[in-house]
Amino acid sequence: QIETAFLDHRYGGSALEIEPSNLKQQAADTMTEMRQIAERFKKEVPSVKKQCAVMQATFIAGECVARADAVEYVGDGQWDLLEVKSCTDKNYGKHLPDLAFTVNTAMESGVKVRGALLVVINSDFRMGMPASD
Repeated sequence: QIETAFLDHRYGGSALEIEPSNLKQQAADTMTEMRQIAERFKKEVPSVKKQCAVMQATFIAGECVARADAVEYVGDGQWDLLEVKSCTDKNYGKHLPDLAFTVNTAMESGVKVRGALLVVINSDFRMGMPASD
C-alpha cells in the first residue's frame, strides 16, 4: 500500500492505469531475459559465464509494480536482487522498505530470490576526496 500510494502521488493515479501496456511489456521483457539467462547459464562453462544480470528489471504482481536496479542469476533457478541508493551511512535504513517491497513483488511474480542487497553509494563522497578506510 505504501508503494501504491507513492506511485499514485508521483503519477497522479495508479501506475498500471497510466502506462499499463508499457509496464506490462517491460515486465514481460524482464521475465523473457531472465529465462534466457538461466538457460544460457546451464549450458556454459562456469568460467565463461557472462551477462548473468538484468538491469532495471520490472516486476508486476497483482496491482504492485516494482523495478530492481539489477537482478543477478546465481544458479539453480535463483536470483540476487540489487538496489543501488545514494545516501550517507546514517540514513541508508530509509531505503529498506523499498528493497523489501521490490523483493516481495519479484517473489510474488514468480522469481526465486536467494538474496537482496542494498548497495549504498556515499552521497558525501566527491571526486578527488581521499578514500576512507
